Amino acid sequence: MPSEELRAELWRSMLPKEWLGDDAEEIIATAAQSELSGGSIANVVRKCAVQLVNKPLNKVDKNVILTALNIEKNN
Repeated sequence: MPSEELRAELWRSMLPKEWLGDDAEEIIATAAQSELSGGSIANVVRKCAVQLVNKPLNKVDKNVILTALNIEKNN
């Protein structure tokens, strides 16, 4: 399992800053606390992308990330 520091770096590299807005670092820090593998992080990013396409969202907020994280953890 990657360390929290490495997970934060994975989140930064996989989530475009345009998706996150001004509170990007807070969202990344919150997401990095969840113990997920790199593949699971990629799955969460895909779930967030689907939310951006299917709903009139222009940003991924903390709630969208947390919902996607919970879905991934329970799979």
